[in-house]
Amino acid sequence: LLFVLEDEVDAFWCFYTFMDHVESMMNFQGDPTVNMLTQFKELRVLMEAVDPDFIAYLEANDCGDLGFFFRWLLVLFKREYGYPQILRLWEVLWRDEPFHGEEQSSTATNFHLVESLSML
Repeated sequence: LLFVLEDEVDAFWCFYTFMDHVESMMNFQGDPTVNMLTQFKELRVLMEAVDPDFIAYLEANDCGDLGFFFRWLLVLFKREYGYPQILRLWEVLWRDEPFHGEEQSSTATNFHLVESLSML
């Protein structure tokens, strides 16, 4: 953030707001392990709805636990994209509208899962 904003005060408040957003997005209230596993289950439900053959393939190749998804979720895809692409993706993920409007839908609060699904 400091690199992009070139101002420590603005970078601090953007980071503060980002951490608040991530906390609500990832639901770190309570047991973090349970909350992380919930994210895995929700991605699995999306995958089963969109491509059941692919989830069967992952299961057959001992990847049904979706362990690869942990890194994506933990660093919000930072290692999967180049710098210009990740800036654009983070801008979409952190934007309040249209994904985080007044009506909190499942898609709105879990847009990072939709991005994960699109990567697969």
